[in-house]
Amino acid sequence: MKWRLSPAAEKFNGFLDHGTSVTGELKFEGTFRIDGEFHGSITTSDLLVIGPRAAVHADIKAGEVKVYGSVSGNIQSNRVEIGSTGQVRGDVRAAHLTVEEGAVFEGRSLAANSQSELEPASEETVLGPTRQEKLIVPERPAPPERIIEPEKPIQPLRKRWPDGFPP
Repeated sequence: MKWRLSPAAEKFNGFLDHGTSVTGELKFEGTFRIDGEFHGSITTSDLLVIGPRAAVHADIKAGEVKVYGSVSGNIQSNRVEIGSTGQVRGDVRAAHLTVEEGAVFEGRSLAANSQSELEPASEETVLGPTRQEKLIVPERPAPPERIIEPEKPIQPLRKRWPDGFPP
């Protein structure tokens, strides 16, 4: 699978390559891409790209987040895009959330209004029951009662032939 950004998005202010492991607090301006491993917290008002080989264990506050790798932690952003190879395990609070086919999203989705104040959506998006939750299945109404009368025994038909035996 080839993964390529548009030419305008290829200009990164920072980059963590595959094989790099960083722990701490990351703050930046502009566009930053992570393809390595990161533990801690990430804060920016700009774009964060989580590459397909990245493993991020952090709470993220960003203007825009594109996830093509693995993220364990909560994301707060104006726009979140989870690509087909992306995995997010945590709550996402965003005004715009896009989850492509094949992506994994385990958590809650909360909508944010246009002024970037986050508030719970009127209806919570549930993608599947978690271990603590139990799937609620509505009960079917009982069928109306019917009175069944016992069947009368069926008497075999006996035909009589004129000479006593069938032809």
